[in-house]
Amino acid sequence: MKTAVAVAVAAALFVTACAPATRMIIKPGTKEQPVADPAAATIVVGNISNWKVLNLLDEDGKVVGQLTGRSHTILKRPAGPMKLFAIPEKEGAWGDRVEGTLENGRVYYVKIGMRFGGASVTTLSERTDKEEWPNRKTYIDDLERVNMDAVQIAGLTADLGDPSKLISAVEKVVAGWEPADKTARTFEAADGEK
Repeated sequence: MKTAVAVAVAAALFVTACAPATRMIIKPGTKEQPVADPAAATIVVGNISNWKVLNLLDEDGKVVGQLTGRSHTILKRPAGPMKLFAIPEKEGAWGDRVEGTLENGRVYYVKIGMRFGGASVTTLSERTDKEEWPNRKTYIDDLERVNMDAVQIAGLTADLGDPSKLISAVEKVVAGWEPADKTARTFEAADGEK
């Protein structure tokens, strides 16, 4: 009996330790190829790694998306300068980001993978990755589509705490990248397809 209780307690601790530090607020979406929106820039974000929870924040620290496992989401953003941060759970030092200028009526692609010490977030365009560019549609075909449950955004925002601390930690990571790494993380307006 004592052994059974000890095993149950150990299992409960293991499950708790493996639980994400932030709530997952995603729901399944419909797979469809993105269409350029004349009133906004469209960003396809594909997580090709197995991160349990990746929180996507904009330059103001607002939660704009979330991914789990091998999945993708589609974001709409206004034209102009932008930053998109991908933060595993709420570990800013594990995060990464892309930045650049977006243009309405274009579809942009971002791929998220893993690097030593955290997430790797890069732009996917003919300019930045000629080999991978022809495969961009596979992010939609091969990865599950997810959307955020808008009702739960406030709870996730509370879980994350002060977004400026998370963004600051990511910026410290990005500051150490080599010029080629920074190029791979930078959009130019023409990188999106019409």
